[in-house]
Amino acid sequence: AISLLHCKRKFQLTVVRGLTRPRNKILQIGDAYHKANEYIDHGENVEISISKALESCSETDKLALYRSITFFRMQDIPPPITINSIPFIERKFKYAYKSIITSTNQVVDVSLAGTIDRMHLDKDILVLVDYKTACDVTDGQIAKKISEYELSFQLPLYTYAAFHAGLLAAEYFTY
Repeated sequence: AISLLHCKRKFQLTVVRGLTRPRNKILQIGDAYHKANEYIDHGENVEISISKALESCSETDKLALYRSITFFRMQDIPPPITINSIPFIERKFKYAYKSIITSTNQVVDVSLAGTIDRMHLDKDILVLVDYKTACDVTDGQIAKKISEYELSFQLPLYTYAAFHAGLLAAEYFTY
């Protein structure tokens, strides 16, 4: 919902009224990428994970998905943290942030909501991962997206929510 605040009409149609339109190619590869990583983090091998992800996202470019997964998994990535024996992947949250009073004296309850893609420990640092995917992009497009993302409210929001919405066990509060 936060990403739609720039356009009141789009926010109204998608968030308030719940209307959707078909997902485009870039969003479909993102969906498949998330699914494949989720299967891998649950212990499934890469080949089976990609096959399962493609079942639910059939329009996805298989080669683009393989490239994305292979690139990410080539990194030395620690396993996700576990809370109550459940890996911290694709963790949804909704945090009652505060109530505000509008100019018409209506009380509006504001909640912060989202999905944290993955969290792991890298040495003594708690790392919150948010996957970003795209297909057929140039180096310039990647640099532009990263610079825009650096100014994004998303990761600070997710970090705040992780510590305030009951997602993390007390043992992780020192990281």
